[in-house]
Amino acid sequence: PTSVAYVAPPTQVRPDSNAAAVASVEAARRKREEARGLAQRDPQMARELRIGRPDLPRNFDDGGLVDLNSAPESVLIQTLGLSSPQAEEILATRERLERFLHPDDLMNLAELDPATYDRIRDRIVLL
Repeated sequence: PTSVAYVAPPTQVRPDSNAAAVASVEAARRKREEARGLAQRDPQMARELRIGRPDLPRNFDDGGLVDLNSAPESVLIQTLGLSSPQAEEILATRERLERFLHPDDLMNLAELDPATYDRIRDRIVLL
């Protein structure tokens, strides 16, 4: 009797999913840095591009920024992962102040806890 050697099918090479995930996060960070730089140089253009407003139609990819001076409560909850009471406090403080001047205002004036602030600070912009 002749024996037939088993030949395993060729394995399909998959791209390293960890590398892809890291590359995606790094790309979003670069986009946020670019958008923040543009907002500092030209706040009006940033508003026209709707930086930080994922709730509005737009063509500019800001890497997931949220403008705390104009974004609605739903964006604060969905995009930043804030609780409803946290988002409500931020909106009440924004209304009282008319606008946030510095990101630290979230802790100092809107009573956001430091751990939450640390988690979202890379995602916020003030226009």
